[in-house]
Amino acid sequence: MKAKASKQRLSAQVKAFLLSPQAGGEEGWNEEKLARRFKVSRTPIRDVLYELESQGVIVRRHKRGIALRQPSIKEIAEVYEVRAALEKLAIGRAVTYVTPEDIAVLRKIVRQIHLAIRRNDIARTDELDATFHATIIEISGNQYLRSMIDQFNLLIRAFQLASWFHQPSVPIGDPEHESIVDALERRDRRTCIKLMGRHINGARKVFLRQVVSSPVSNPNPETAEV
Repeated sequence: MKAKASKQRLSAQVKAFLLSPQAGGEEGWNEEKLARRFKVSRTPIRDVLYELESQGVIVRRHKRGIALRQPSIKEIAEVYEVRAALEKLAIGRAVTYVTPEDIAVLRKIVRQIHLAIRRNDIARTDELDATFHATIIEISGNQYLRSMIDQFNLLIRAFQLASWFHQPSVPIGDPEHESIVDALERRDRRTCIKLMGRHINGARKVFLRQVVSSPVSNPNPETAEV
């Protein structure tokens, strides 16, 4: 159990690093460099990289290191379509199980999101948005849903980094988090599902606009240096 927990911890650390702007650079990363950075042998690093490759997050190029896989516009749209379906299922279940304590937690997150928006803090807004969705998924009580949505979020994050990097000057619109919490508190399943679908679709449109306008965007699958 201890060895499994250690492996999972390393996997999470490597994924978090590779899917961060800090991993960027001309030199790229490979098993050897990552093993030195995390002070482990190459074997567990290889396992993590195989996992990411099988998930469609990275490509491994002979003697050229690792690259994030840049998706097509069609693939981005499809990933968001599936994510929307899963998140609508999650919030539909959450209506049954949500408690007043859960509502209080969600409202606190929403207040923090509004504060981040007023500061035009894109990174913090993204972080809090992820926490908001994770909380709803946790309330739904379905761990399989959580695992599946986590997988799609991993792809979306990789696609974002492969296609473009957040620009601080990009204005942030006021999201629908508060309306979603209001509907959850009323246990209005239909409205919850409608709002969640609209919320995810809005995120998809923003991402696609950024990809199309990005100087590194390409409608064909390519790779981006890590």
